[in-house]
Amino acid sequence: MNDLSPAAQAVLSAFGTHPIHAEHISEDLVPALAAALRAAAAAEASPEIDIPFAIVEEWEQIEGVCASFNAAVEWGHKQALAQLLAIAAELEGAS
Repeated sequence: MNDLSPAAQAVLSAFGTHPIHAEHISEDLVPALAAALRAAAAAEASPEIDIPFAIVEEWEQIEGVCASFNAAVEWGHKQALAQLLAIAAELEGAS
């Protein structure tokens, strides 16, 4: 598992800081870690995004701005989910 991206390596390193795994991360656990990332992405894949900013109400007065803001938030959300899935796929390929 030497050829991992920095993001995938960070996930493994964080997992390895747990006292149970401090000595060595068992390669048998890597698919389970990938499955956990996939489950987290699936749980957060809701198309309904609640934006808690009160400022959005002010932006609604400017035509198109609120829709553009919502589209940007949804794009960022999708990018984050895609990154989780990419890390999971990378970990699955490395195990």
